[in-house]
Amino acid sequence: MPLRCHDADREELAFLHDDASWEALRNRNKRENSLKLPCCGSDVTLKTSKLGTRFFSHKVRDECASAGESAEHLLAKRIIAEAALRCGWEARPEDRYVDGDGDCIVDVCCKRPGASKGIAFEVQWSRQAEEVTVARTERYARHGLRTLWLMKQDQIPVSRDVPAARLERTDSGFDVVLPSIEYNPRWMSPTTRKEPSNWGQRVGLSEFVGGVVRGQFVFGLAAGGTIPVDVYGGSSDCYRCRKVSTIIKYFKLRTDRLQPGLKDLTLSVAGLGEFGDAFERKMLSALGPNMASAGIAPIKRRYSNTVKDNYISNGCRHCGALYGRHYLYRLVDVGCLFRTEVEFSKEELDQISGGEFDRWFYLPDPDGAQSEPAVHQVTASAG
Repeated sequence: MPLRCHDADREELAFLHDDASWEALRNRNKRENSLKLPCCGSDVTLKTSKLGTRFFSHKVRDECASAGESAEHLLAKRIIAEAALRCGWEARPEDRYVDGDGDCIVDVCCKRPGASKGIAFEVQWSRQAEEVTVARTERYARHGLRTLWLMKQDQIPVSRDVPAARLERTDSGFDVVLPSIEYNPRWMSPTTRKEPSNWGQRVGLSEFVGGVVRGQFVFGLAAGGTIPVDVYGGSSDCYRCRKVSTIIKYFKLRTDRLQPGLKDLTLSVAGLGEFGDAFERKMLSALGPNMASAGIAPIKRRYSNTVKDNYISNGCRHCGALYGRHYLYRLVDVGCLFRTEVEFSKEELDQISGGEFDRWFYLPDPDGAQSEPAVHQVTASAG
């Protein structure tokens, strides 16, 4: 069910027509029989799908090997092409490439004007195994195309090399739904994959395509920045003086303020010393004033007779004795003691996250797009 056909020395795109021009094209083709399908050169008849999408069809099917498409597949292709055109990009549905394996047909190929490389938008409305998705992605790459899969199925790749999202039908068209931080298809059953907690950002397809061509679809954390840090702790008796002190158990980094779809990160007191001296000094400097005003003893490196080493720890505000790590495990009545703000680099947050942010995100603010990305984006250069 193509959206494109040949007309002598030019192309016709079905989605560029309104009712009047579509009817005029139909009448002209009846007189001149000039429209031909690119797949096989067959004569054309003009049709409209049950979802209102105009398309070209074989007048007589004969032996053409091209596969049919559902009305949903056709509608999604139309929305993708229209959105790319509105952004000033070229959009070519059913774009055909030839290699050693035969014909390679892209649902919608989008390129900047004059560019040799582009983005292959692939709508996968039927189920497809991951190894097939990977193989097709690699094949498109050999033709200079970066592939983005929009899949009906709820088992999709989570990979820098194979960008993918779920495509969900709505009354007005389609939504693109991205996996949340919790989503891991290798550890989930078909039932648990459907749980709402495994799915995060939801964007209308047209808006999403516009964001993709502007560089707003990114892999991982786009950038660092200043974020709130909530400090959690409680009260505990000192082993030496038996007096009560407030001690800190962990820190919650509100990374969701940096980028939609991110999950807050939790950092333990001991974790302050796991990311280098500069990170440790910065965190202790940011925490110090708030701790002093709250009557909390400084967090610093103290010597433990138990482990025979120095490590970052809490201390008693009365006698200065070290609170060992086991005190933190026993601390039950924990609440937020105070909030401060700390500036983190992208590299620091990536280290703390331990790979949790290794997935695709949509940045809704156009100002967040970068023409020369520091992160992996689904974009195509003019090279």
